[in-house]
Amino acid sequence: MKYSKFLLSAVAAVIFVTFTNCCGNKAEPQAEPADTLQAEQPTFLTAIEDYLSTEIGASYSKGDVCIPYYNVVYTDETDTTDIRVWGDWYVDNYNIAGDTLITVSGGNHPGLFHVQKKGDNYTVTAFEQVEDGAGNEASARRIFGEHYDEYIGDNGCDQHGLLEDIRYKTIKRYVKEHGLNVTMYKDYGWPAVIL
Repeated sequence: MKYSKFLLSAVAAVIFVTFTNCCGNKAEPQAEPADTLQAEQPTFLTAIEDYLSTEIGASYSKGDVCIPYYNVVYTDETDTTDIRVWGDWYVDNYNIAGDTLITVSGGNHPGLFHVQKKGDNYTVTAFEQVEDGAGNEASARRIFGEHYDEYIGDNGCDQHGLLEDIRYKTIKRYVKEHGLNVTMYKDYGWPAVIL
């Protein structure tokens, strides 16, 4: 089965990215009714979330919690021994200060995940990550291939509000699922966002 764009799910953990959009404004997320924040069943995305928090999140300064979030560009599930998921992956670490999550560290990791399904279990077998610096565009074109234009379009200035909304909903879901006594999150230099 193949499907595209904005496949999102619940999150397993958090790390820091200070979001400032390329237009100079920080977008306000849209609230989502609490009854729509139910956890989803484990999928290949659950395996990716675990990988993001344990493998990538561990490379940043530690926080009390790690919460990945993402924008999936394209997914190909035709071969369950190599489910391929292209996306823009983020990892944020937060400390809990009273009722507020304070960003500590994190980053953005666009690329392609390879996931294998055995029975009901999913395992990440490889992650092809877009390079930083001079190799960024060439590696993004190679990794995203025919989905490159979709990847670039998803990361334009006009899409910053979408990413903030994904982040907001992911944090809200994480807080609810883990029973945290948290009512807001805050990035350095920005006002707190109420959940």
